[in-house]
Amino acid sequence: MNAWPALGGASKSYLLVIRNNAPANKLYDKFGYKEIYMYWYRSKRSAGEE
Repeated sequence: MNAWPALGGASKSYLLVIRNNAPANKLYDKFGYKEIYMYWYRSKRSAGEE
């Protein structure tokens, strides 16, 4: 893994990954990333939608 973020003072990193992206989640698990919260996308309803 690249060390340049730590050299710049970073001590943590975060990712935003779609939950059903199994290949990405498997890779990030190997690097020690864990789910800490879920994110919901929101959109404004169009005229006429219920």
